[in-house]
Amino acid sequence: METATPFASMKRAERKAESNKMVKEYSRPAADKNVYLEDVRPYEVLIITTEYLLGLLDSYQQKNQWQIVYGFIADRFRAIRQDLIVQQLPPQQIIRLLELQIPFYLNARKLCEDLKIQNYDKKLHHSEMDETFSRWLEASKNGGEISDEIMKAYVYYYLNKENIAYEIIEVFGFTEASAELLNLVFAYLNKNYSRFFQILKDLKVDYLRNALWIHVGSLRLEALETFRMAFGAKGVIFPLDVLADLLAFPSIKSLDECLKLLFNLPNGIPIPFSFFGLSISAIDSSQLTQHWYSV
Repeated sequence: METATPFASMKRAERKAESNKMVKEYSRPAADKNVYLEDVRPYEVLIITTEYLLGLLDSYQQKNQWQIVYGFIADRFRAIRQDLIVQQLPPQQIIRLLELQIPFYLNARKLCEDLKIQNYDKKLHHSEMDETFSRWLEASKNGGEISDEIMKAYVYYYLNKENIAYEIIEVFGFTEASAELLNLVFAYLNKNYSRFFQILKDLKVDYLRNALWIHVGSLRLEALETFRMAFGAKGVIFPLDVLADLLAFPSIKSLDECLKLLFNLPNGIPIPFSFFGLSISAIDSSQLTQHWYSV
């Protein structure tokens, strides 16, 4: 990304570096390594650099470019936060900087998993997301003003967090926005699948959808197991188009794949579909295939 031809198949020695594209890379801190003030970029430079990196997302949108673009931006964002950590910046400046980065991490997770990007380290990406949100939350507790949209993204992403309802009240207070988020949390806790998936379908902002998307697979699995018990009586028919719409599947075909896996139906889905007589296969909710997350 720092050369004239970042996507060309060339030997490293043949590439021509362009100084105006160079961005400080992440360097793992060593225990005996001193931090020199002249190496730390000031806040204004961190903002300009972040905006430049986000601009690359608009410039390079082809799927075959994503692996290089993602690796470059993720590394440079990490370096930006490294410079941020060693400075005692006001909470509002911290929030402004991190709120620029958060949508990237939410969108990148889904895209990397959809495209099966080779240099995507799921564990590292989750860690980076947790760190970014954690520093953002701490700055908000210290008096910084936050975006309602990023607050939504935080709650969506950590919807299964044990104390998320308490956090909403403690950190964000009683507002119209927080009341709306509490309703979603209670819908999630009360297994109101219809409410959850309707909210997902209504979301128009990509990074908000992708924050909520991480819970889609496990909730679909849980919902189908519940429906088997609730609607498993003989003679009860459950139309597949209704089931697909209820669980926000993009098509009946995607739903079919999940039903085959969960209920061990190698010969296909019986039509008309009924939960009667179906037995559940052992499925690890942490290892769900891509079909469970299709939206």
